[in-house]
Order: sequence, then C-alpha cells, then structure tokens
Amino acid sequence: MPENIAQMKTDSVAVYEAVMKWLSGLWGNQLSAANQSLLTAEAVNQLIAAAGKSTKVQQLSSNQAARSGDQASSITGSGLDYADRRPYVSGDDPRYIDWKASVRSQQTLVKNYFTEVNTASCIVIDRSSSMAFGTRKRLKITQAIRVGVTLGTRILRGGQSLACLILDATEYWQPAQNSLDAFRNTINFSARPFSLQNQQESVFNWRKMSDQLQNHLPSGSRVLIISDFFSLDLDGRSVLQQLNNKYDLSAVQVIDQSELSLPPVHNITLHFRQKSKPGLNRSKLSKRFERSLEQKLQQQADWFKTNGIHFFRLKSHDELEQLRAEF
Repeated sequence: MPENIAQMKTDSVAVYEAVMKWLSGLWGNQLSAANQSLLTAEAVNQLIAAAGKSTKVQQLSSNQAARSGDQASSITGSGLDYADRRPYVSGDDPRYIDWKASVRSQQTLVKNYFTEVNTASCIVIDRSSSMAFGTRKRLKITQAIRVGVTLGTRILRGGQSLACLILDATEYWQPAQNSLDAFRNTINFSARPFSLQNQQESVFNWRKMSDQLQNHLPSGSRVLIISDFFSLDLDGRSVLQQLNNKYDLSAVQVIDQSELSLPPVHNITLHFRQKSKPGLNRSKLSKRFERSLEQKLQQQADWFKTNGIHFFRLKSHDELEQLRAEF
C-alpha cells in the first residue's frame, strides 16, 4: 500500500481497480467449473418462458433519424401517412401530384408521405475478464447473459428485429433478424465456458464496439449495452456520447454486492502498486475504500443520466422482475 495516504485518496480510480482485482483473486475459485456452460439449455428455456413481451414504446431524440415499428418516421418516402407538399422535380412519380394544391399555388406540387422505417434493436454483452467475478450465486457474466436473454426475447416478441454483439478477446456479430432460433445460437455462444487462460486481462473495447455498431446498424436503432462498465474511461465515455447521438442507448450495469462495500473479512492483506497493507479491516483505511467504491458507482450513474442514456443497475444475484418492468 502506498505510504502516502493522501496521494492514494486522490487516486480513487486506481484504488477502485486495485480493490476489484484483489476481490477477483479472493473469489476466483468460482471459476472452478470453467469447462461448463455459463447457462444450461434448461435455464435458457426458463428465461425465455418468463421473459414476456416488451410493451415499451421506443422514444428517440430529435437528432436520431428514424423511429421504430408503427411510430411516425422523420424520413419521407412512399409510406401511407401524409407529411407535406413540395415542388415537383423531374423524376417524381406523377401519381403523387396534388392537382388541387398545384392549381391554387400556380406551381406543380407533389405530396410527401412518411415512410415506415423498422429499425433494429441490438444487445451488446461484455464478456471481458472483469465480468468473470461473483461472490453470491452467479458470476457477473452469467447475470449479463440472463439479462440479454430476457431483453432479447421481449424485443423479438414485440415484433422487432434483433442484432447482437458479444465482445471479449474476440467478437461475435449476429445480424438483425426476427428469429428466436438465431437468438438462441447467439446466447449459446455467449454462454460458452469462460476460460481465464483465453480471457486473461481482456478489457472491453469501446472503439471496437462502436465500429461494429456503426458499420452494421442503421441510425435510430435501439442499443442496449450489458456490462459492469469497469473499463469505462474518458475514451469510452466519448464513444458512448457519440453513439447516443445516433442511437437510442441504454446501459444495464451488472455489479456484485462486494462492489458496493468491502466484505467483513479478517486479516486481509491488500496488495497495491507492489506494496502491501495488512489488517485492512482493522484500519480506518477500509472506510476510505468503501467511500471510493460508493463514489465511483454514483459518479457512473450520474454520468449516464446527465448524458441522457437510460441507466439501470442490477446486482449479479438479483432476479429479473424489476428489469422486465423497466424494459
């Protein structure tokens, strides 16, 4: 532990990372069943059966180009809902000429109609190494997949197309389609055994996520990112701000109970920056760590809300009733 406590207090991000790495090591034995799928086929079936159907109406901001489903579109074209009139230009379909209005205005006018735009939804699941952690019931990555199954099923039952992006050391992209079978294949991939050897220190890549979304997903689509947001730095925040200008962005944060406060364990030695501090629980220092954890999480929640990104926090051991009500 650094001898200069004042210096450590100012470095809350580094402190938070050190604590989380320490806790990950402390409960790393939860990955002893690493050769097993994170979710069984029976568990997936139960989640699908309980998911229900989304009744939420997608609300997009004015800087996003399209709207979903039966809502009015800001894109004009050959739909059914009348938008306005405009002067005729060469190549326009004569069937859309408004003859009465043309006579009144002494110029040829055509009718504009809103075109129906069916934007996709996309679920992004973080499978980086920080998600392989849990102190109660299940790992964060397992909870993230449960969230993905629930939200994806609700979206598909609502009649919308669904794309999926799974990111760890590699990346997996499911193109947008309204197919529960395709979604099951994606879930099976995301729930594959989690190997620490392959995932060693993998960090969620915000730029890679952004590139995939913008290369494959139309403006106005709904994007739901499921992560612990452990690696959300200034660059990641910039990426999310840019994406939120183009998409309807939601963030579901999956955290563990220990990320809200340190557990009451005795005789702890915390290793930080190649130094050690024994007896953490018997020191006022543990309270400082807890405050750092609390401040970090509160700052994250405040940042999402300030930037107009729908934010929802879920613990790794929670069930999903509140999530279904929220989405």
